Amino acid sequence: MAPMVRWSKRIAVAILAVLLVAAIAPYLVPLRNSVEPLPERPFENSLHAEAGGVRVHAQAWPAAEVDGPVPCAFALIHGFAGSTYSWRELAPRLAARGHAVLAIDLPGFGYSERRNWPLDDGEGVWQVLDAVRPGARWCLIGHSMGARVAAAAASRHPERIDAVVYLGGGPLGRGESGARQQLVGALLRLPPVQRWAAVYADRTQFNAGRFATLLGSAYGRTPMVAEVEGYLAPLLVEGTAPAILARMATARASVDEATIAGLPTLLLWGAVDTWVPPRVAERTRERMPGFQLIEIAGAGHNPMETHPAETWRSLEGWLGILPKPVIEWASGQAPR
Repeated sequence: MAPMVRWSKRIAVAILAVLLVAAIAPYLVPLRNSVEPLPERPFENSLHAEAGGVRVHAQAWPAAEVDGPVPCAFALIHGFAGSTYSWRELAPRLAARGHAVLAIDLPGFGYSERRNWPLDDGEGVWQVLDAVRPGARWCLIGHSMGARVAAAAASRHPERIDAVVYLGGGPLGRGESGARQQLVGALLRLPPVQRWAAVYADRTQFNAGRFATLLGSAYGRTPMVAEVEGYLAPLLVEGTAPAILARMATARASVDEATIAGLPTLLLWGAVDTWVPPRVAERTRERMPGFQLIEIAGAGHNPMETHPAETWRSLEGWLGILPKPVIEWASGQAPR
């Protein structure tokens, strides 16, 4: 019995030693790619707002003067690894139509502060919107991961939402991966696991070659050098990988299905999207039959970038058939 006890103790000590090394080792490995400082004003139309104590970056496009009533303002929310750069084609078109436009960098992404807000995503978005245009009504567009965030925002204050567009992303999440997401989140809440993941992401993903491959998969075509650089630049800001992983572990986007069901809503999808396939949109329509679905032929996961003209025609056509009270601001709201 004594030899067995000694061997058990040795095995236990060895396991503890391995765990200790695994817990300490990732902090000894420097993050070598995400080392750029966070710029104060990356774009001419940059602005900052605070939400939950976190400094959030956004880009604002003023509305062009148009005849008749002023259309609703648009808030644009990017997807995973995206930023305000994702809206470079769509935002100016909306502004030219007479919409004031605000594209938001979620915390940890783009040029927002590299820590998550201690808020539900919906509340965080509203704090940004109210800091920029207090009391205004909004139309929302959320892409991919941002679709869930947009739905959370719509759930918080549906009385101030005129229309919602879910672009290549389901507002209700992807139920088939719920358990997996919960497991990943639980693991990422362990600091050593989160650090190991940050080291892996920094060393393998945050470089032009690898990111071009990922972006090409989303685009459905080979991205141009400028497109890769546009996406990669904010990912090279110091602290990006840990911040994104912390968000994956703790992000909350509470959506009230009954609340969003009655809002004027468009599901806008790339017909050959392999990241979030069109069947996700079809399942959403089964649960929300009042939603309209438009698929963009030949487009992948980022149609607003790869097929901007087709995306714009689809969106503008849908906006044009909405009842006028939906697309007009009520008298007395914030000016453009």
